[in-house]
Amino acid sequence: MEKRVSRKVNSYTKERVIEIVRKVCGSYKTGEYTLESCCKNAGVPYRTYKDWWARYEADPDNVESKWHFLAEVAGLWVDAQEKHRSLNDEALIQKAESLLVKAVSGYEYEEVTTIYKRSIDADGNEVHIPVGLRKKKRFRHPSVSAIMFVLRRLKPEVYGEQILVIKENVKNEYDDMTIQEIDAELKRLEHL
Repeated sequence: MEKRVSRKVNSYTKERVIEIVRKVCGSYKTGEYTLESCCKNAGVPYRTYKDWWARYEADPDNVESKWHFLAEVAGLWVDAQEKHRSLNDEALIQKAESLLVKAVSGYEYEEVTTIYKRSIDADGNEVHIPVGLRKKKRFRHPSVSAIMFVLRRLKPEVYGEQILVIKENVKNEYDDMTIQEIDAELKRLEHL
């Protein structure tokens, strides 16, 4: 005899749905949780939550819609999404800045290598058995391109892109002089 598995069907009141949506939005807005975990903490399956929004978004202006009551929390949901996105952007910027500082200053890290012992198994095949770890301290030297990037951004007047001007047909006044004339000119300049 087969055992029949049945799903529990929850029926939510409008007030309960609004309460759940507010709780999910509040948690999601912090940027610390995924939408799935926010739904779980609020006591609603993620698929149910997404289904509510799919029904509401299908026709948000229809006052006769069964799901129109979600309009009062729709703004909260949009705000939670935007806040979550901006927190993720800020975290990404902070990570990039800290990595840039490491690239400019150089850093020490530890390289771990597994040491294996060769052995022959019962079938005559060669096997490698891990027997230990070798740890080495390494140093990553500062990145010249990262240093130049920072200098160009912080002091563009000094380290910015320099335009090189090459003058053509510039006549050197010493080109037509003999060695004796150049020596005489050097002596004259030394006595000035």
